[in-house]
Amino acid sequence: IMSRAGGSLETLLESEAQKVVRGFLAVAGHFRSREAKTQQGLGLGTDASSQHVSAAAFDRDWLAFMRTFVSWKKGDLLALESDLTKMACDLTLSVLKKCGPDFEADHVVQSPDLSAIVQQLGKDTKLIGSKVRSLTGQEGLRKFEEAVAACKSAFVAELEHLKQQQQQQQEKEEEEEE
Repeated sequence: IMSRAGGSLETLLESEAQKVVRGFLAVAGHFRSREAKTQQGLGLGTDASSQHVSAAAFDRDWLAFMRTFVSWKKGDLLALESDLTKMACDLTLSVLKKCGPDFEADHVVQSPDLSAIVQQLGKDTKLIGSKVRSLTGQEGLRKFEEAVAACKSAFVAELEHLKQQQQQQQEKEEEEEE
């Protein structure tokens, strides 16, 4: 459970859990009272309508608790999905910085260390993606893959921008020499 203590959803969840417990105790109290009267040979004098009211209130409170609980856990799933996606993007960016944007480049392919890094990135990304898919489904996996692709694209764009700046600086220096 990811802690978001003090949040409004957590406060609501706690309040609804308390209602469920009170409702359960009320329903259980009706059954205990009924059982005690039966054992004593007394009639089932328990007010049937109060039993139904207690049971209906418990059912209502239970459903409200479950809706809030599902919403709360969905927040955990989305936070975990985000953390896993960030992790994959950070790994990808690290490998891009080490190997360059072309994982098939000669310097990468000919280096056992760089090749192993690229291969491990593929395995790690696939593993993290499968975890995301198991948490948030195909839509979560799609967002994950898009984020990793966007990370690669942003790195390549930044690299191109830096190359252009270097080229412009070099041209400027050459003009000044003339």
